[in-house]
Amino acid sequence: MHFIDFKLVSILSSIVNWADSMKTNRIQFNNIYNFKTFDVRPGNKKAFKMCSQLASNSWTGPNIMYLYGRTGSGKTHLLISTYHALINEIPKNRIIYIPTYKFVHDFIQSIRERTGDDFVNQYFNLDMLLLDDFDDLTDKEETQTEVCHVINDLYNKGKMIVVSGLFHPKKYTSFNKKLKSRINRGQIIEIQ
Repeated sequence: MHFIDFKLVSILSSIVNWADSMKTNRIQFNNIYNFKTFDVRPGNKKAFKMCSQLASNSWTGPNIMYLYGRTGSGKTHLLISTYHALINEIPKNRIIYIPTYKFVHDFIQSIRERTGDDFVNQYFNLDMLLLDDFDDLTDKEETQTEVCHVINDLYNKGKMIVVSGLFHPKKYTSFNKKLKSRINRGQIIEIQ
């Protein structure tokens, strides 16, 4: 006899509907997002320096970095700049810059199409993950759990994870405790 968890089915259905409403194409990067065009100010100087160190392979800090600040503070600019610099310097690196909504979409598609192996190959075999807009995981428990698995796996392999969001990780009270704990172990940088 099989039991169906209708609450879980309802949650997954809402996530699928939400993901379907999002863009499904790969991100087309604007070339203006690079370190030369970033407006360095006192409130973002530390984040700029650390991302520049990542891009030049001179970063010696923890392998998780979390950038947070208000909308328009330059988080996405820094993540894409880091991506561009590393891809241009070492094209063979397996690096993904991805907005969280796209990660959610990929995860849902892998469930819907039963392509979990493709999802695992794409996200668990990276040299660096740049995950933008962490806030988009709000109220998405299943996806938070999967993000936690990816981050734990990459972390344990010594790979680099850079995440951005609007708030300090401790402010996400509804988030998976393990995910918040892992992010809190990293270098947390506020951008003002």
